Amino acid sequence: MVSRALPSLIAALRSPAARRPLALGFAAVATLGYLVLLLSLTDACAGGSDSSGYMNHARHLRAGSLHASPHTLAELDPDLASDYLYMPLGYRPAVDGRQQVPTYPAGLPLLIAAASFLVGWEHAADLVMIASTLAGVLLTFATGRLFGLSRHWSAVAAAIVAGSPVYLHLGIQAMSDVPALVWTTAAVLAAWRSRERTAWALAAGGAFALAVLVRPTNLLALAPIGIALGFSARRWAAFIAGGAPGGVFFLLHTHAAYGKYLTTGYGDSAGLGLDAVIPGLAHYARWLPVLFTPVVLGIFALPWSGVSRRAAAVLAGWLLVIAGFYSAYVFTHETWWYLRFLLPIAPALVVGGLLGFRGLFRHWMTPIRSILLAGMALVLVAAHERHWNRRLGALYAGEAERVYPDITEWMQAHLPADAVIAAMQLTGALRYYTDFTFIRWEQLNPERFGQVVKAVESARRPLYAVLFPFEIDEWKAFERHIPGPWRNIALLHDVSIWEWAPARSGDPSGGPEPIAPIIAPSSNEMASDRDGPVAAVIQRGNGWHDREHDRRHTWYWTPGQAALQFESWPRANFAVDFSFSLRAPQPCTIVVQRDGREIARFSAGPVLSSHRLESLQLLGGRGRLELSTDAPPVPESGDPGARELGFALFDPRLEIRR
Repeated sequence: MVSRALPSLIAALRSPAARRPLALGFAAVATLGYLVLLLSLTDACAGGSDSSGYMNHARHLRAGSLHASPHTLAELDPDLASDYLYMPLGYRPAVDGRQQVPTYPAGLPLLIAAASFLVGWEHAADLVMIASTLAGVLLTFATGRLFGLSRHWSAVAAAIVAGSPVYLHLGIQAMSDVPALVWTTAAVLAAWRSRERTAWALAAGGAFALAVLVRPTNLLALAPIGIALGFSARRWAAFIAGGAPGGVFFLLHTHAAYGKYLTTGYGDSAGLGLDAVIPGLAHYARWLPVLFTPVVLGIFALPWSGVSRRAAAVLAGWLLVIAGFYSAYVFTHETWWYLRFLLPIAPALVVGGLLGFRGLFRHWMTPIRSILLAGMALVLVAAHERHWNRRLGALYAGEAERVYPDITEWMQAHLPADAVIAAMQLTGALRYYTDFTFIRWEQLNPERFGQVVKAVESARRPLYAVLFPFEIDEWKAFERHIPGPWRNIALLHDVSIWEWAPARSGDPSGGPEPIAPIIAPSSNEMASDRDGPVAAVIQRGNGWHDREHDRRHTWYWTPGQAALQFESWPRANFAVDFSFSLRAPQPCTIVVQRDGREIARFSAGPVLSSHRLESLQLLGGRGRLELSTDAPPVPESGDPGARELGFALFDPRLEIRR
C-alpha cells in the first residue's frame, strides 16, 4: 500500500498546482495550532522587575504623566530614608528628587497602553505579546523568502524561531525581547524592499523608530538597514521622515522623565567590558545551537551560499554588530535565557544558517529532495525543541509570573488597607495592583529598620513582610536587614508572608519564629499545607522524573518505583491526608507501602483516576511512602535514551488533619 501511495505523493510534490493547496493548508493548521499554544501559555502580567516596570510605565503613558508620588511613612524622618526606600522595582528617582519615574524604555509600554483601549488592562499585555510572538514567526518566514530561501525552507526557519526555548520563554510574559525582534526585523525587511518602492523606506523608518523605543540598543540595526537602503538620498529622506515622529517622541519622553534628551532610564552605566567578550562568545557557542538548533552553524558557510553580495552584507551586518555588542555585555553569559538580548538577530541567524547549508549542498539538491529534506527537518526541529523546552522549563514563564498577581490579590483580601509592607521582589507588582505603603527591606540595616518599626508603631499601623525564598536564604533579609519577632502567617506558592508580632514573642529583639522548611522549598517539593503554627510538606524521594505541568495539572513520572518523603514542623506527631491522581500508559496496579508494609493498592491506566490516603501518621514529624508497580515501563518515544514511564502521580495535595 505504501509502495503504491509513494509515487502519487512524489507526483503531487512535483506539481506546483498540487503543492500550493497542501502548503496553504499546512500553514493554516500550523499557525492556528501555534496561536492556540500561545493562548494557553501566555500570562503577561505585572510580575518581577521587568514585567511590572513595563506595565506600570504603560499606565503612566495612558494617564499622561510619567511621575509618581510614593506612599511614605509620615512618621519616619525623611533623612533616614534612602532614595530607594519607597521605590518599586522598575522605577528610579525623578530629577526633582521627590517623585519616581519608570526606568524601562517606552516602546512596549506604548503598545500595551494602546491595546488597553481595545481589550482593557487585564488582557492588554496578553494581546501585545501574543500578536508580537506570532508576528515574529511570520517575519522570520518573510526573511527567508526575501533572502532567497524557498517556501518550505522558509517554513523551517520560522519553525526554528517559533519553537526556540528562549523565544517562547520571553514571548509568553510581558518582556520586550520578542517585540524587539519584531520591529527590528520589520525595519530591515522594509529597508530591503525600499529599492523596489520608496514607500518601503518610509515604513522602515517607522519600524526602526519603534524598535529603538522598545530597546534603545536596536539603534545598532542601523548597520543592516543602511546597507539595505544604499546610497539613495530619496530612500534615506523617506526613512528619516518615517522615523521622525518616533524620534521626537523619544526626545520628549526622555526629557520629561529624566531631564535630558539623550539618555535612558538605565542611566549612563552601560555594563560593558572587554573582559566579558570571551565568556560571552563561549556562551554563544554553547547555547545558540541549543536554542536555535545546529542550523545556526551554517552561518559560517554564508560566503558560499550563492546569495548576492548585498544580501550577504545585510545579514552579516545584522548579525555581527548586535552579537558583537552584546558579547561585551556583562550579563549576556550568565544563563541561557540572557541570550534574549540576541533575539533581534534570530531571523538573520537562522535564515543565514540555512542559506549556508543550502550553498554547501546545492549541487546535490533537487526540488523533490529539497521538499522531502525540509519535511524531515521540520520533524527533527520539533523533536529538538520539544526536548529543550521541557529540559529548560521554558514554557512555565507565564505561570511563574502569575504568582505576583495571586499574592497581591491575597494581600488585598486578608491584610488591613493601612498595612506597611516590607518587600523587594514584589514591589513592582505592589505598585501596579495595590495601594499598600511598602518599604524596600534591602535598603535598611538593622538600626534603620528599628526607626521604621518605631514610625509604624507610632502611626498604629500593622507591619508585614512578603519574601521570596531567595530573599530569605541568599540575601539574608532577616539576619542582615529586618531582624525581629516576625511570625509567618501564610505561604502562597513559595512566597512567605510574615507579620510583625512583638507581643507574641518573649524576646522582642529575637529573630523570626521558626517555621517549616517549606518557607524556602527546594525543587523536590510536591505539596504543602499549613494550619496555624503547624506546617507539612511532601518531598520527592528517589525514582521520580522532574516536575511537569500545564494550566490544569502538575505531574511526576516514575519508571515504576519511587518514594515520597513527608515532613512536618514542629517535629511532633501529626496526621495528614494525601490526595492525588494516577495515570499509567497501560493498565496496572500500584502498591503503596510504608516501612515495608502494604497500606494501599490502586488501579491506574491511561484515564486519570483520583485517590486519597487518610490519616497518615507522621511520627516525630517524618514519614515515608514507597510506590511501585510490577508492570514493565514503556519508553516515552522511539529515541535512544528516551525515558522509561511506569506511572505518573498527578496533582498531589496535602492536608493537615484538624
